[in-house]
Amino acid sequence: MTKSNRCTNKRLILCSRGLKPGHLTVETMEVLKACDVLFSGCIDAQSSGFFSSLCPRVRIKMVKGGPEEISEKVIEEISRDESCRTAVFMSYGNTRFLCGPVFQLEKKAKKAGIELFVMDGVSSVDSIVNMMNLNKFATDGLRLVDIDACLKCRKEIVITPGMDTCFFMFWRLLLEENKVRLEKFLRDVRKNYLPHALGYFLNCPSLCAEKGRIIKFRIADLPDNVHRSDKESTLFIPAQKNVLRKSA
Repeated sequence: MTKSNRCTNKRLILCSRGLKPGHLTVETMEVLKACDVLFSGCIDAQSSGFFSSLCPRVRIKMVKGGPEEISEKVIEEISRDESCRTAVFMSYGNTRFLCGPVFQLEKKAKKAGIELFVMDGVSSVDSIVNMMNLNKFATDGLRLVDIDACLKCRKEIVITPGMDTCFFMFWRLLLEENKVRLEKFLRDVRKNYLPHALGYFLNCPSLCAEKGRIIKFRIADLPDNVHRSDKESTLFIPAQKNVLRKSA
């Protein structure tokens, strides 16, 4: 896009619906009501009626695909639609937490000359803190691991038994193409934790599962429990006091 074709007087607001519509903040609801177009990939049949009634004058457009495809569609439509002055892209969970399209949207909006605003939202981290009562973290801290990023960069998934650890995107390890990585991960976990140490698969409360789900198991039994997780599950392993060894 040349300088003369850059958008002027247009803005894109990145916001979140949280984990369910009830997590919408008052601030976000006001933004949704006032925008011209609402783009989202996380409005399903269960929630479409809610958003249609919340902002009846707003055009709601569903966008599907990968991060690159979604961001291209959104920026292209904002750029060519003369009636669109304020657009909103609504994601699931916190806007900047493990949301691929948002990273691409920020880059493309800047290049197109579209003013960008980012709003706070409720994420799975907030929910997990409540589910596991993490009012105080382990002495060595709380660690968040993006399994997907480790796989894409072909980096070691480091095990830190002295820290409370959340492994997000665990389902990626269950893909056939990552079978070897899964086997190594399971070996490393069992090597670094005591057999009777506890682990959990956590599904945060959401529109589809109002109460969420907690699956508790011993580390020795982790291999027998991986099939009980799904795409919404986060593997949480609390820090253990008596660390066998530190991972290299």
